[in-house]
Amino acid sequence: MGFLGAGKTTVLNGLLAQKPAHETWAVLMNEAGKVEVDKGFLAPVKQSESTHVGRVAIKQLISGCMCCTGQVSMQVALSRLLSQTKPDRLFIEATGLGHPAQLIRQLSSTYWATALSLQAVLTVIDATNLHDVRLLNHEIFQAQVSNADLIVLSHGDVMQPEDNEALQNLLKQEYY
Repeated sequence: MGFLGAGKTTVLNGLLAQKPAHETWAVLMNEAGKVEVDKGFLAPVKQSESTHVGRVAIKQLISGCMCCTGQVSMQVALSRLLSQTKPDRLFIEATGLGHPAQLIRQLSSTYWATALSLQAVLTVIDATNLHDVRLLNHEIFQAQVSNADLIVLSHGDVMQPEDNEALQNLLKQEYY
């Protein structure tokens, strides 16, 4: 999870770079619109709907938000991805406007009980945007933070002292 532009694909690329050579991993990426924004950014992905690169199977879902309007499409795409690749690990990159509780509920349903075991919900936050009241007050951002098992900060290398203070305030509100 992560709001629009938070750095989800960059974090995913970092995780994929650490994949053990003997494992097969899979990625289901979701874009809410009809344009595949992230496809060109996930390295080293070939330009195709479903790609296997270095034992990483990548499937794009662009038929709407998998949490809302694209639930059936998500189930079909995920079923195919799991049956065709039988991955050791699966990553799902929801759209930045995804509703985490709905997606978690779907993936934790009895329908997926034999195929999936949800391990962690990771939320990426751009640490330099924590002063933006529009972001902090956005219902989806708040839901992404509150449903996170793990929060990953992007742009930490350019954080200023005031960014760290804003982060501490967010964490106090959410976790203390």
